[in-house]
Amino acid sequence: MTIYVREKYFCNGSKKNSATLSFFVCIAIALASIAHNAQGASNCVHCSKPIANAPEPSDDALQKMLNKWGFHTAPRGYLSTKEQINFTTLLPLPPTKNSTAQKLDEYYSRETALLRGTSRWMLATKDAVPEFAPRLEMMSCALHANITEHDTPHIYNMLSRSLVDTWRALLPTKEHYRRPRPFFWNKEPICIPKQINALGKNGSYPSGHSAAGWAWALILAEISPENANAILARGKAYGDSRVVCNVHWHSDVVEGRIIGAAIVAQMHTNPEFQADIAASRAELAAVRAKNIRPAHDCKSEAATLALKPSAF
Repeated sequence: MTIYVREKYFCNGSKKNSATLSFFVCIAIALASIAHNAQGASNCVHCSKPIANAPEPSDDALQKMLNKWGFHTAPRGYLSTKEQINFTTLLPLPPTKNSTAQKLDEYYSRETALLRGTSRWMLATKDAVPEFAPRLEMMSCALHANITEHDTPHIYNMLSRSLVDTWRALLPTKEHYRRPRPFFWNKEPICIPKQINALGKNGSYPSGHSAAGWAWALILAEISPENANAILARGKAYGDSRVVCNVHWHSDVVEGRIIGAAIVAQMHTNPEFQADIAASRAELAAVRAKNIRPAHDCKSEAATLALKPSAF
């Protein structure tokens, strides 16, 4: 039923709303739905029930979260609050203690623990930096271009606006369930130790980083379809880094991608978003014409991303 509802809502809409990104969005939603439902997730840790209406996070809560990403003033999103999806009814409840789904989450946690001290752990640490601009650097190798406010203002603006829409939709669900993070369970270290107190105060499910990273990947794959494979792979790896860092369960990341895909599907109904996609394509072509190489060591990053446990 969960898969049916998601596909009906996002994949069988009007041609105008779904044509541009239908392949990426619908496949992403369907695969993630199958993956999570196959894990047997049925009940949350605290036996909470979904809430009927989609609540809107307070301006203070949203701004506090955006402050962590380096925004002193929240950018304007593409979506109105009336368009906000109630993800507490769309997503499965978080896995319950001792369930098959929770045991699978624990398996992922143990598998990724083997990466501590490796280059993959170091890359996950870079993915966990709190500021917005450095986070965008993670896509530079896949995109074959640097993303900066100065060099690519249209792309930079699109990704910042999508971040606002993603967090506005995600925060009520995260606060509703308040799922404990994996470091409470395994007592193991995280990538950036000074973040542990702040992370411990908010819920693990679903993953906001995974949602934002997947939304960015879908947007960039549309701007640069010739690099879609590499872009989507890096967007997936960005979410996986949260499991490597021991700050999210695997199911948090999977459902975060559902949110990211849903938000991007909605943004396609906005004329400003459509215009920004076109402007960003022209902007990217101009940047590539200058033949400026990404600041990252792309060969090293590719080798690091190939280093993964069997769980991934």
